[in-house]
Amino acid sequence: MIDFDNSIKQRLNEAANLLAHMPKQIPKVQARAMNRALSSGKTEAAARVRDTYLVRKRDVSETMELKKASANNLDGSLESKGHVMPLIRFRVTPKSPQPGRKKPILAQVLRAGGKSPIPGAFVAKVRSVASVYRRTTQKRFPIKGLYAPAVPQMLDNEKVRKSIQNKMLETLDKRLEHEIGRVLDG
Repeated sequence: MIDFDNSIKQRLNEAANLLAHMPKQIPKVQARAMNRALSSGKTEAAARVRDTYLVRKRDVSETMELKKASANNLDGSLESKGHVMPLIRFRVTPKSPQPGRKKPILAQVLRAGGKSPIPGAFVAKVRSVASVYRRTTQKRFPIKGLYAPAVPQMLDNEKVRKSIQNKMLETLDKRLEHEIGRVLDG
């Protein structure tokens, strides 16, 4: 979850001081600026996750929920909820079942680096959906699906998180300046 931290609340208080003579306008200005910052944070999140991981933008955006602030309630947040993703959604060679294959399955989740072999893994169709599996014992069954990190885990990467917060702060500063100017100009 990406939430407004103390530095953002400090900026909102500074904006409130500038508009002290217009108290009814303060929450409106703060809410508008916060919502724009949250929206830009969501866009930045999708871009930065894709810079680090081989994931589709849609897969990132689907997990994110934007809770907008209002003049009555200035609690705004950007949350990501999701489950681990099947490994087959990333770069996997081969993508389809190949019975009798002797070479190991190759997979790549991170953009940096290359494909890595996964010993003992194989691609199989279960319920007409291909996925990567590994046997849990020497016997034919049971098998276990292999997964990549969930989007919330990807967003928790320190580099990604800092980039999102910096973008949100930058946008908040610009929008506060714009909204204050709008109110003061009448």
